[in-house]
Amino acid sequence: MKTVSCADFYMPELPEDSWYQLTGHVFDIDDNRYGNFYLINANCALYVYGLKAQKDGADGKFQELAASKGIKYGSVITIIGKKKTYNGQEMVSDAYLVDVKN
Repeated sequence: MKTVSCADFYMPELPEDSWYQLTGHVFDIDDNRYGNFYLINANCALYVYGLKAQKDGADGKFQELAASKGIKYGSVITIIGKKKTYNGQEMVSDAYLVDVKN
């Protein structure tokens, strides 16, 4: 697992399917069931395709996770996830929560 910035995440030399730790603000939550949203920091945005409470946690539990940890628009969170590309868009997948600061 490597800690990277949002901008570093987009670098082509970072391999897919490796684990990366990222920190940023929760922005534009577009799926409250699975936790699909944008993570922004330093003028960069990454799409997070689903957020779980823990590694290999259950899918579709984002509402419970958000309620218990206080995750909302603007929260600063740290996550660990894999780099994936879908339809030409790089995104974070298989992500799980590490920390929340509100």
